[in-house]
Formats: sequence, structure tokens, C-alpha cells
Amino acid sequence: MKKLLVLLLVAAMAVSVLAGCTPTVTINSSSAADNNSSENSSVVETTAANDDNNQGAFDEDEVVKNIKYDSYSYVNYSYNYLALVVKNNSDYDCKLEAEVTFFNKKGKIVGTESATISAFQAGAESALRVSTKDKYEKFEVQFSASELTYYTAINKDLKCQVDKATDKAIVSVTNNGKKTALYTKGYVFFYKGDKLVRADYTYVGDSKSEIKPGKTQRAEISCYDKFDTVKAYVDSCAKTNE
Repeated sequence: MKKLLVLLLVAAMAVSVLAGCTPTVTINSSSAADNNSSENSSVVETTAANDDNNQGAFDEDEVVKNIKYDSYSYVNYSYNYLALVVKNNSDYDCKLEAEVTFFNKKGKIVGTESATISAFQAGAESALRVSTKDKYEKFEVQFSASELTYYTAINKDLKCQVDKATDKAIVSVTNNGKKTALYTKGYVFFYKGDKLVRADYTYVGDSKSEIKPGKTQRAEISCYDKFDTVKAYVDSCAKTNE
């Protein structure tokens, strides 16, 4: 009888011990849930960080806010030109459109024109040029940007070199990337001292308008104004699925 009583007491103690463990298990389970929540939060933060690396959802406002430019005005053959050297300081590749409105001294609109950089890589620099027949006193630039789909930006894969001759410049573009460059524009800015006297562009490529990986293509642009220095910029793209 005493043995039976002892066994019953031992069994009761075992049940009590097990019951005492239950809250601990629950706490650990809750703590694990917190850890999962923390991991999920880290994933969100990582995704947000990826936005800064051009991998998140496209943000047009962020792109436009971070487009910077230098402007140059000149007159050529009775036309009034505006040339822009544009820098994409955003984290997104994009198609960039610039709508330029020209105003005379009285503030009246005398012209408007738009220009496009077909595939503008994050961190890259390129150029645009627009013109108006009427003389302008000031201008406004409105940028809009859209996400690249069919084409991809390859500005940084292209090495652009320019050599000046007597009345022209020769643009050489080398494709150091792995994708074929399409519809490549070589912009040349001609300067006399610090003054821009002409800005123009030419298409650079083979008979198919391509610059294949590892290849160099050349083209030339004439300038009959006196100049002593030249600078070149490139605008190009490649097929996304290549």
C-alpha cells in the first residue's frame, strides 16, 4: 500500500513538472514568432535597399528630382539653339524626355520643342539639343521619365572618344559591354574658349546601326565656326532580351 502511495506521488510530481514546462515552451514559441517577424522586416528593408540599386519599383518623381543639367545657348544659321549636358543622379535607368519652352523678353512663349534620351543609365551623362526660330531670353525645362522595358541602358559600357580636325570632329565609340549597342548617337560640343559655338550629333554604327561587343565604330560631324576644343557624349541602348 505504501509502495502504491509512493508511485502515485511520483506520478503527480511528474505531471506537475510537465505542466510547469508548458509556459516556457509557449514563450519560446512566441520568441520564435518574433524572430520570424524580425526576419520578415529585414527582407522588407533589404528590398527597400535594393530600390537604391535600381531593383525596386520605378519612381518617376525620384528620377526627375535627380536629373541635373548644364545649359548652353548659341545662334547658328538664324536659329537659336539650346544644348544641355544632362546627368542622371537617380538610382534608376530610364527613358528621359525633356520638354523645353522658350520665352522672349516680355515673357511670351516663342517656341517649344522636346528631345529624348532613349535609355539613360543611372549615374551616366548624356546630351540633348533643341532649337527655335525666334530669339529667346529664357527657357524652362520639364523632364518626364519612364521605365525601360524593351530596351536597356548601356551608357557605361561605351567608351566615347572625339578627335578634332580642321573643320570637323571624329567620334569613336567602343562597345566594352556584352550587348549590341543600337541607334547610338554621338553628340559633339564645339567650343571657342569657354563659349559653345555649336552642338550637333551623328549616328555611330555599322550598316545595321549597331556597334557589336568589342567593336569600335566612327563617324564625323562638321563645324564651320572657329573652335579650339571639343567634348563628346553618347546616347545608346540595347535590347533587354539579348
